[in-house]
Amino acid sequence: MQLAAFGATGRTGRPLCRQALERGHTVIAHARSPEKLPFADDVTVVEGDVYAGTGVTEAIEGVDAVVSVLGQTAGSPDDLLTVAGDNVLGAMENAGVDRYVTLVGAGDLALGFESIDRADIARFVLDCLEGEEFVRKLPTVGPA
Repeated sequence: MQLAAFGATGRTGRPLCRQALERGHTVIAHARSPEKLPFADDVTVVEGDVYAGTGVTEAIEGVDAVVSVLGQTAGSPDDLLTVAGDNVLGAMENAGVDRYVTLVGAGDLALGFESIDRADIARFVLDCLEGEEFVRKLPTVGPA
């Protein structure tokens, strides 16, 4: 499968891309700062800013599926995930791509989830993309 990955340089994006490559997928990594990709030689890198919409169309053209693991950080615009999601969905519609998994960690640190293994999250995301289930519940982790 050919995957476009948004958030590829982040805490979840790095293991997601590594695992996708290990599973034999082709990865197009969209990144604002491609120099932060430790596996840049193994993926197709599209430099851009998903919030501004730059590079989004190029990253999505010709892929089978899109995964977004963008993270909100201090200093990010409050509407980052909304605007970025709109940009990704618009490009997907124009390219005829209909498989999309998005995962956000809103509140994960505030709720005590800082110890979640990002590799486990990456496995879950890839399992969703590879399977026929379009919605699946993530196993309960962190404080109950």
